[in-house]
Amino acid sequence: MKVNCLIKAVLTVCMALGLLLQARTASAVTTIHTIGDSTVSIWPSKYYPKTGWGQDLHFFFDPSKVITNDHAVSGTSSKSFYDNYWAAVKATIKAGDFVTIQFGINDAKTDTARHTDPFTTFEDYLTKFCNETQALGAHPILVTTVNRNSWKNGVIYPAYHNYPIATRELAAKITVPLIDLDKVEGDLRTSLGETYSLAYLSMIFPAGDWPNYASGSSDSVHFQESGAIELDNLVVAGIQALNSDPNVGQLIPALLPTYRVDIRIDHSTFGMVTRTQFVPAGITFTLLAVPNSGHTFVGWIRDVTSTSAITQFKMGTTAKFITGRFQ
Repeated sequence: MKVNCLIKAVLTVCMALGLLLQARTASAVTTIHTIGDSTVSIWPSKYYPKTGWGQDLHFFFDPSKVITNDHAVSGTSSKSFYDNYWAAVKATIKAGDFVTIQFGINDAKTDTARHTDPFTTFEDYLTKFCNETQALGAHPILVTTVNRNSWKNGVIYPAYHNYPIATRELAAKITVPLIDLDKVEGDLRTSLGETYSLAYLSMIFPAGDWPNYASGSSDSVHFQESGAIELDNLVVAGIQALNSDPNVGQLIPALLPTYRVDIRIDHSTFGMVTRTQFVPAGITFTLLAVPNSGHTFVGWIRDVTSTSAITQFKMGTTAKFITGRFQ
């Protein structure tokens, strides 16, 4: 009887230790909390393909090490988010987590509930987010405002003016890591050109392209999912560039591999296709073919076959080689 009791006691202790180990393992998973406006937020399926960059960011991380929690709210500025949503977000943040902070688009609005001045009240609210994140034992990352699809003489026009500048300067002043999405996204758009950016990144497309937009869309602020994935790659590159930061550097080993989607065109003068990219497994990849005047799209061949100019597939764990054919 004593032996049985001893065995039961040992088993009970082992089970308790196992549960404790599981709890510690679960708590060791780091969360990246994203706060911001509609260019970051999760969009319901009825708005697809409109997508915020925080929406698909989780595909880039090993979920056993890092998960993402997108708290961004459409229409918010730094002020209105702080006043109405920040308290609830703080309740979910634990020590060791990260908070990315991107505002500026709606801070330029004139209503008192949202308006901030770039170099005074805007910086004040960003500082509050950073200080309160650090007080929780978590790590803030400032992210500059993304660009509109606005162009001048072949270069992205800085539609949000001083807000990305203020974010940049504040990060240096208070020594907080910065992902300069304004600059790298502007550079990307400029390198891709206005025509490609319009067709593949932003919510600008003709009637009939997407079921949720029967009349088309002329939205120069928000991103198609393909554009949001481009931003995710820039955010991930920004994290990798911060490898010398002792905190942000901890995220890099949790990044998952990406796989090449090699996209070619049989006649480059006949039209335009989605560019070759590297993306993680599980993500929805969009192929888009845009024929030039006087030409028609025939179909996609090789690893993806379809006659539809807009064709989507779930990315796997091997490279894909695809050719768009025109006549």
